[in-house]
Amino acid sequence: MIDISKVPTKLQVVARTPDKVIFEGECEAVVCSNIMGDFAICPGHENFITNINGKITIHTEINKKTEDIPVQMGIVRVKLNVVNLYIIL
Repeated sequence: MIDISKVPTKLQVVARTPDKVIFEGECEAVVCSNIMGDFAICPGHENFITNINGKITIHTEINKKTEDIPVQMGIVRVKLNVVNLYIIL
């Protein structure tokens, strides 16, 4: 049985272009798109890597705000509750 008290509640996110970091901080979820459609990354997500395009939506806890980032193409890597987004705008 899973001990729900040990499931993380936040993600650490870093979104970078080749030139700079455009977002760095904690969030509740990240929604990305690829050729298969939209997918959500939530705390406790399995480690994985995939290509992305379209847009990224970062859901932060502060005022339940979302930040949309348009993306031509990129890669998302999730490892141990850290989401790294390598993108071209």
